[in-house]
Amino acid sequence: MALKLLYIISCVLLAAASFASIQVDSIDVKLSKCKNSNERVELLAKIASEETSKNVDKSNEYANRALKELKTINSTTSAKTACGIYRTLAINYYYNGNNDSSILACNKALLLAKKLKDSKEIADAYLCMQTAYREMGKYEKAVEVSSMALKYYEKDKNLKGQAKATLNIGILYDDQKQYNRALEYLNQAKLLFIQLKDTAQIANAITRAANVYKDTRSQDTAKTMYLEALKLFEGIHHKRGIAVIYNNLAGLNNIISSQEALQYYDRALKARIELGDKVSVCMIYNNIGAVYMNDKKYAKAIECLNKGLAVASEIDSKQNLLNIYHALAGSYRRSNRLEEAYSMLFKYASLKDSLFNKESIEKIEEIQTKYETEKKEQEIALLNNTNALKELEINKNKIEISKQNQEKVIIALALLFFIGISIVVFRSYRITKKSKEIITLQKKEIELQKNEVDEKQKEIVDSINYAKRIQYALLASEDLLANNLNEHFVLFKPKDIVSGDFYWATNKNDKFYLAVCDSTGHGVPGAFMSLLNIGFLSEAINEKGIVEPNKIFDYVRIRLIESIGKEEQQDGMDGILVCFDKQANTISYAAANNAPILISRDNLEREFKELPKDKMPVGKGGKNSEFNLFHIQAQKNDMIYLYTDGYADQFGGEKGKKFKYKQLNELLIESSSLGLNDQSILLNQKFVNWKGNLEQVDDVCVIGIRI
Repeated sequence: MALKLLYIISCVLLAAASFASIQVDSIDVKLSKCKNSNERVELLAKIASEETSKNVDKSNEYANRALKELKTINSTTSAKTACGIYRTLAINYYYNGNNDSSILACNKALLLAKKLKDSKEIADAYLCMQTAYREMGKYEKAVEVSSMALKYYEKDKNLKGQAKATLNIGILYDDQKQYNRALEYLNQAKLLFIQLKDTAQIANAITRAANVYKDTRSQDTAKTMYLEALKLFEGIHHKRGIAVIYNNLAGLNNIISSQEALQYYDRALKARIELGDKVSVCMIYNNIGAVYMNDKKYAKAIECLNKGLAVASEIDSKQNLLNIYHALAGSYRRSNRLEEAYSMLFKYASLKDSLFNKESIEKIEEIQTKYETEKKEQEIALLNNTNALKELEINKNKIEISKQNQEKVIIALALLFFIGISIVVFRSYRITKKSKEIITLQKKEIELQKNEVDEKQKEIVDSINYAKRIQYALLASEDLLANNLNEHFVLFKPKDIVSGDFYWATNKNDKFYLAVCDSTGHGVPGAFMSLLNIGFLSEAINEKGIVEPNKIFDYVRIRLIESIGKEEQQDGMDGILVCFDKQANTISYAAANNAPILISRDNLEREFKELPKDKMPVGKGGKNSEFNLFHIQAQKNDMIYLYTDGYADQFGGEKGKKFKYKQLNELLIESSSLGLNDQSILLNQKFVNWKGNLEQVDDVCVIGIRI
């Protein structure tokens, strides 16, 4: 019985070994059937490309085998194949965290493609290098090479290339938080991939659009789209795509539990390890550590982060090392392991300093260069003195000094020379030693001070970023606006991380209220005021049941004066509160210093109206009479615009002057016939171009609504 069992186990093991080698054997068989080197190289290149999404190491192996065999071939066909192999290597370098090598491989492909004058290969090389530029944070360069690729693809009417380039441009706009523009390009890409029936890229486009919705706080929509993409990826067994979706689903912190997040991260981690994608493995370990930290499971967080640290150290991934050092410092500190926390914080500061602070290094090099220069000057001066002494010796010889006296003079001169050299060398040594000690002490002091400042600054910025999350959670969500308005756009550009401007909305008894307001100040003080103002608006409508916009403003003013006006403070807000009565089909509003704009069509002409307003703030001011109730008489397809003063007050242009309301209103008239998304893009681009290199002076908020 035992012998029979042993026989069965042996058979199973042999079968497993045979199965593991079947793919390699089949590839070798295929290679042996190739008629010539060209066919072998093309087959190896194809296998390398296919393995990229499965196993990076295997892909590299086949790509390098192909390049080695290419050296024996010299033809146009082989050069074109080489372009594809270099692009495959570039992708693999990116997955392994080696962005410089990735760009180098792309440039090799680009150089070959330009020699061949092959526009498709040129476009493919440009498109390939944008991934590494994006990872390095060089977004302008990434957009530039993507646009170059799109230009070549459109010229050749290459639908597949256009789809990929359009997708990448959409991703880059998402990186730069231009969400409307990002969705525009991503949806275009999705339609192109549907035409091409490319399931993997359709899923990829859906995933990228879901990322935008996640970034804009529409997390339910994002989750639905991630699951849609996951179904497509699973249908074609696309391991890398499945891993990406699991990782993204785990990041939906507001709508899934920690346990669910850990399950998704675990699946993503297994897939990335199988793919050999070490950069992503580091990031996922860091993300899992963050989940454990939030749950106050610090021991598990430290265990997980140390695994990520080992991988990051192995591939020398500087950015991942930086993130993990910082996370470990926090975990150790919360576990009261202060010595280890300090060690990690020191490593974090040292690495950050080496990556980002070249100034102190340059100063030290400058001091060292100055010292070396002075030393050489001293040596030259000494050499000149020695030459003068030798000349004197020759002159003395000419007047027939005795041989004995000559020897004495030479010995004396040699001794003098030696003493002089010794003095200079000793003094130089002392100066160098003292300089190095001073530099070392100053460097240590600067590092300590910088670490303290960086830590404090990070704490402040982290706090403000957390405040931003709170503030953005209170702003009107895109879902709320989409469900209650017809076509619309929102252009919201805070001057700092948080904003004094805000847009807020609520539903109450078949009435939809929309406020666009400018609180006193901007940045942190402005944000505090905006939260206070939002709270009082909500209190007036949802708790006190006040219906008319003017009465709501009256109530908010009373509450502001009661809360912060006791010491003669005149803080408050300017703004517009619009009420859309769904039952009566009417629009009413109250306006404090800011006026709504109505642009309607009369035949083919666009008619502009600045609607009435009350010239007083919501808060303590020079005038404290009751607010008036105004009505808007609008027809279908008319445009209503609500804005604060930040856009008009922006300095810029050739002469550095204000944009002004007149120019803003002319721009609104000009763009009012366009689609709402195009209007938003036009307004944003005009603002960016006008501002140029100048600082943004105030928060900006513009909302457009088509009736």
